[in-house]
Amino acid sequence: MVDDNDDILEVTSEMLTVHGYQVSCARSGAEALRILQSDQEFELLFSDIVMQKGMSGVELAREARRLRKGIKILLTSGYARDVLQRHDAVDEFSIIRKPFRSVDLARSLQEVLRRAGSSSADR
Repeated sequence: MVDDNDDILEVTSEMLTVHGYQVSCARSGAEALRILQSDQEFELLFSDIVMQKGMSGVELAREARRLRKGIKILLTSGYARDVLQRHDAVDEFSIIRKPFRSVDLARSLQEVLRRAGSSSADR
């Protein structure tokens, strides 16, 4: 999970843990890339799109796919569609709009993980 807001990172990480996910947290795209380059196994990247420093979540997601073939991606933002349009990524990634409830996050993650290789966005 990647978010540059410590409070959101902590709360969302706890939501994910409660739903049975093992979570590694990063506060920036650069930190997330370092973790992805490790020997650790990852099935999914969940990232905020708009981060104040460095790369966006869209840029991170594209690099994550380059590094880890087959990794699933779920992005989040309060400004999701506008940001995806600016990055020409409207149909490239699944997204959950902030703020989200724990049950909605769990459902979105299950859908992304269940999808075999699809990259069309949830609407």
